[in-house]
Amino acid sequence: MTNNLKISFLAVGVILLLFSCNLGKHKNDPVIAQVDEQLLRLSDIQKDLGDTPETQLKQDYIEMWVENKLWLKEAQRYIHKNDKIKELVKEYENSLLIKEYQKKYLLDKISITEGDVREYYKNNESQFKAYKEAAYIQLYTLTDKENAVDLLENLKNSIQPNIPSEFKLCYKGEFIDEINDYIFSSKSKKYIGPIKHAGEYYVIVIIEKYSKDSALAMEHVRIDIIQRLRTQAYISAIDKKQNELKDQYNVKIIKNTDK
Repeated sequence: MTNNLKISFLAVGVILLLFSCNLGKHKNDPVIAQVDEQLLRLSDIQKDLGDTPETQLKQDYIEMWVENKLWLKEAQRYIHKNDKIKELVKEYENSLLIKEYQKKYLLDKISITEGDVREYYKNNESQFKAYKEAAYIQLYTLTDKENAVDLLENLKNSIQPNIPSEFKLCYKGEFIDEINDYIFSSKSKKYIGPIKHAGEYYVIVIIEKYSKDSALAMEHVRIDIIQRLRTQAYISAIDKKQNELKDQYNVKIIKNTDK
């Protein structure tokens, strides 16, 4: 978006409140951004991105939300729904219904066991090697420095906190620069932090480091394996259900043999 366009949009009453405003009964669900009367709350972001999304991901989400609201307000001033738009809306509605059905009755019913994970890892072990230097870490994200310092001390004293954290496999050069430098430093320790970035504080536990081409432990690629197995099972379930539906609704494909 150009600077001129951003300035012009400000005239419609954009107020961007980054992680600040507490309003009455929503004091535990602060307003993150506002465009006229439309509000984006913390719970809206968490619903789409999870409870502890990365800072950059949150910032991108907020920016996209604001821009979407601005473009919609502007479009509604000049564009009216015609038959073509109504047709597209109906097609989109049908698509949403299909996706919701597939999720509820196919995807959500898929269960991946620990035995499935072990078997897949054993049969595909050669696929799970570090393509460059990597580390498996536990990442805590906090908004207050004092709490981050206390957390770090508790971890060093083997006191497990009741604070959400994220386990992830990260490769050198593919993470936030400040964190990347600490993790892959030759002098890095098991516990790192607090590291300040974009108004938040990170505390990191390095669980294991990997050199290039080294085998990744099964527990460190478990999420990847589960995603692969769920995708395979979902595709199989879709194919099976489609064949059942063809028989159920007596499908016939009429081919034009004149051409």
